[in-house]
Amino acid sequence: LGSTLRAEIGISGFQLYSLKGLALDACGTKTVDYAEMVVGSPGIDGLLETKRALYSEAPWREVRGTLTEVGGAPLAGALIHATAADGHYLSRTITDATGAYVIHVPPGDAQLTPTLKGWAVPPATPAPAAAATVALTLPKPATLSVDVTEDAALGGGPLPARVQVIPTTPVAAPPAAFGITDREEKDRLWNEFAITGHLDLPVPPGQHRVIVTRGYEYELYDTTATATEGTTTNIATSLVHRVASTGVMCAGLDIHSHYSADSPDEPELKVRGAVADGLDIPVS
Repeated sequence: LGSTLRAEIGISGFQLYSLKGLALDACGTKTVDYAEMVVGSPGIDGLLETKRALYSEAPWREVRGTLTEVGGAPLAGALIHATAADGHYLSRTITDATGAYVIHVPPGDAQLTPTLKGWAVPPATPAPAAAATVALTLPKPATLSVDVTEDAALGGGPLPARVQVIPTTPVAAPPAAFGITDREEKDRLWNEFAITGHLDLPVPPGQHRVIVTRGYEYELYDTTATATEGTTTNIATSLVHRVASTGVMCAGLDIHSHYSADSPDEPELKVRGAVADGLDIPVS
C-alpha cells in the first residue's frame, strides 16, 4: 500500500496495527497484501538476521562469547543487549545453559551489556569492529536464603508464602531501551513465591528490606538484612496465624487463565500466587 504499518495498541499479547485507507472503484474488486510476516530464530536477534537475508540486506557481523559471574560460573538465561556507540539499541539475545551467546551487530564498533534479575547492571563492554568474540561478566551478587514455617502451635512445618525484597538503596534500572519488563513495582527487586517454604534469591550486595506474607490470616514478617557479596544471608521466620478460619474456605472466582487486558501474567504465576497467599479455591 506504500505506507508504514503502524502499531496502535499492544496489551497482554494483543496487537493492533493500521495502514492508510484504500481507494476502491464502484462495483470493483481489489486484492491487497497488507503485510508480510517474517519468522526467524533464535529470539529477536535471529529474527532480525532472517529479515536481512529475506530482503537481500547486508548481514550484520556475528559476535560470540560467554557470560560469567566475576570469578564464578557461567550464567544461563541472561539477556545480552547490543547498542551502538551513541547508545542506539541494536539487538538482544539470551545466553544458553553454558552461558554462551551469539549476537549480530552492524559493521563498526558496538557495545554489549548483560542483564539478569538479581544482578547489578554493569557498564557496557566494548565490542570493537575487529572483535569476533567478547567475554562478558556480571558482578558477583549476594544471596538471600528465606525459610518460612508455620506457627509452632499449628505444627511448625514449611509454609508457602510471598517474599518481597526492597533494596534500601534503589538498584539502578537498565536503560528503558532494553525493554526489561520483569522489574517489580514500587522499587521491589523481588516479589516471589516460596511454594515449598524455601527460596534463594540473588541480590546486589547491601541492605535489603525483606517482607514475608501469607494472605490476611497470618502476621507479616518484616526485617532488614545485610547481604554480602559472594555469601548467603539466612532469613528464617515462623508466621503467626491470627485469624481462625476453621470451616471456612476462600475462593477467587474470576481468575483469568488466558491473557486479557487486565491480566497479562501467565497462568502458572496465578497458581503460584494462590498457593503462596493461601487462597483455597482458585477458579478460572
